[in-house]
Amino acid sequence: IGLIFVSKDIIYVFFGEMYLPAIETMMVMSGYAFLAVFTNFFGISIIYAYGKDWYTTFAIFAGAVVNIVCNLIMIPKYFQLGAAIATVISNSVTLLIEFIGIIKWKYLKICTLANLKTLIASVIMTVCLVLMHFYLPFASHLLLLINKVSVAVTLYGLVILLEHHESVELFLSGIKTRIKTK
Repeated sequence: IGLIFVSKDIIYVFFGEMYLPAIETMMVMSGYAFLAVFTNFFGISIIYAYGKDWYTTFAIFAGAVVNIVCNLIMIPKYFQLGAAIATVISNSVTLLIEFIGIIKWKYLKICTLANLKTLIASVIMTVCLVLMHFYLPFASHLLLLINKVSVAVTLYGLVILLEHHESVELFLSGIKTRIKTK
């Protein structure tokens, strides 16, 4: 999600002013990147593991059909932005179908303390990125990009650390084990 707030800086720093129209497309595609994580996790890590790979195939096929229809409608009018929007819509359909299957078969507990902690860390990071985006006037896009990424990573990590997230506990126990064996 943070990519939405650094899209302009990334495009400007790496590609220059000529590619500034690609900012909207990159922002929309960052939504795809967010959804793709869950689509892959649900489809491969959960549904395949339970031997229902046919269901993931069905979800992907349905998403592909939606993508083709949306592309036919949106690309002539919105060009690359239309293709990006169609991709996000079709991936959302795939994710929704997979999610329905997982809930139906009771394969996943979504409302866990670990997931809530991750959500809180993400929200705090996103709020800070939004504030930086609108209220920090840097002359250099490169400097702004470096600041945004540094603050986002630091804040996310700090919140996860302060919340005693399971991943931090696993990481620290792994380090302690390696130190003891040396």
